[in-house]
Parts: sequence; C-alpha cells; structure tokens
Amino acid sequence: MSDERIAMSIAPVEVSRRIREMAVLVVAGTASRQAELGHVIERLGCRVTTADFLQLESLPVDGKAFQLVVVDVERDVPLLGGALAR
Repeated sequence: MSDERIAMSIAPVEVSRRIREMAVLVVAGTASRQAELGHVIERLGCRVTTADFLQLESLPVDGKAFQLVVVDVERDVPLLGGALAR
C-alpha cells in the first residue's frame, strides 16, 4: 500500500518535468494571438517559439524538433501539413 502512494505522488512531478522540457511551436495568424497562446503555454513552463502562417515556410529549424505544435486555425490551410512535416 505504501508503494502505491509513493507512485501516485511521483507521477505528477514526472509529468510536470516532462512538460517543462517540451519545445512548443505556436502558429497563429496575428501577433496578438501568437502572444496570447504563447503566454498561456509558457506559464506551463514550456519553451515556446511563435510563427505566423507565412513565417512557417521559412522557419529555420536547424535540426530543432518540437514536441507539440499548437495551430490557431480559423480557415482551411492546405499547405500547413507540408511545412510542419519539415
């Protein structure tokens, strides 16, 4: 029983550490929306990179990988998948 309690108390700390280590890409159409979403995600402790849809194609990734991509889409963006696949 005591081992079970220990495992339950460690899990949230481990999840929290993993979230803080995440690199997140926030893509939104306006600078204010990028800032708004980026601020919320930064409060979780993540490292945030922001871009608009035009910047996405030319975003210098230099071997950088994102564990999470947040896209604020108000319209159909057919080319988005190809840019994110890079």
